[in-house]
Amino acid sequence: MAITYETTIGALSKEDKALAQLIMPREGFSSSVYSDVDKQGKETALTAGFGHKLTAEELKKYKLGDEINHKQAVDWLKADLARTHEASWKQAAQVPNATEELQDALHKVNYQLGTGWIQKFPTAWEHMKAGRWDQAI
Repeated sequence: MAITYETTIGALSKEDKALAQLIMPREGFSSSVYSDVDKQGKETALTAGFGHKLTAEELKKYKLGDEINHKQAVDWLKADLARTHEASWKQAAQVPNATEELQDALHKVNYQLGTGWIQKFPTAWEHMKAGRWDQAI
């Protein structure tokens, strides 16, 4: 089966479809394992599918340039969306007057930067929790 936006969305639950529509256009897709690099050009991880960073266990199976199939891409997306969803809801509960737009933004941030982003940007997170949006930026 070809890996397309339509075949992937069609394999998701209603809730996952909504989250995926936030994530997939920004992430893009690769059916082969590639090196993810930061702005300085340093390799940060091996990645495949919809921006899925391979775990230590997955690195035992997949190497740079290996191809993944549709089922693997969808399975990784589902797992990544579940992790993102849980983290963003917990974070939104700590922010005063959290809106749907903030929830969507937290989904994107957690997917892109990982659920530990608040440790990477503690000052921004503290300002967000205090409702100081101008300083959080």
